[in-house]
Amino acid sequence: METKTTQRARVNGIELGYQITGKGEPLVLLHGGFGSVEMFGSNVDLLAAKRQVIGVDLQSHGRSPAADRPMRFETMADDIAELIHSLGLERAAIMIGDADGIPPSHAVEFFELLGGGKHDAGWDRSGMTQHRLAILPGLTHYDINVAPALSAAVIPFLDGA
Repeated sequence: METKTTQRARVNGIELGYQITGKGEPLVLLHGGFGSVEMFGSNVDLLAAKRQVIGVDLQSHGRSPAADRPMRFETMADDIAELIHSLGLERAAIMIGDADGIPPSHAVEFFELLGGGKHDAGWDRSGMTQHRLAILPGLTHYDINVAPALSAAVIPFLDGA
């Protein structure tokens, strides 16, 4: 198991808790609602074998203390962009856990920062191509984050294989 470094960063007037595991190309993990980076289970270590995994606890979740502002996808996306910049990264791939198929609504504004905008097709798989369905059969948005099949499918995708 890789050593995890847990920290907090002040971004956009709030504090975000995050942990860094591994070294290499940066991959930011974002959990689903009411979760924390722990929702990815052992996949954090599997993904960190070849890259730097930055697991972020979103506003008022996990290690991030309650913030005195409304939770909105737009502000949370801004928080992630600011965190990436504050860590001195030019760009990073971002993997979103169970977000009920709602990506940051203005991700296009920082498309380059997002490492090209790789994304999934939503909780009900309605927009997922058949080859993606074949890779992860039988998994739902509830159990995908802890399933070993996640790392097996995501790593080649991130590596461009």
